[in-house]
Amino acid sequence: MSVLTEQDGERPGTVPEALAVLADRFGDREAVVAPEGRITFADLARRCEDLAGVFAAAGLRRGIGSGSCCPTACGGW
Repeated sequence: MSVLTEQDGERPGTVPEALAVLADRFGDREAVVAPEGRITFADLARRCEDLAGVFAAAGLRRGIGSGSCCPTACGGW
């Protein structure tokens, strides 16, 4: 069984759903470890939700194409 498989045997259908499952199960465990710092699954989920809110406020909606350019360093996350 995958760590992403729900109790009823269902798998999340989207990346946000998968992250929510991981944050529920492993909230205080490290999801990202980099020279600049560490982020737990719960913090990663919160940050992703915050970023999704920024995108929504800018008018990005389901079905609208988008792209991003991110530096290779995490900087101040």
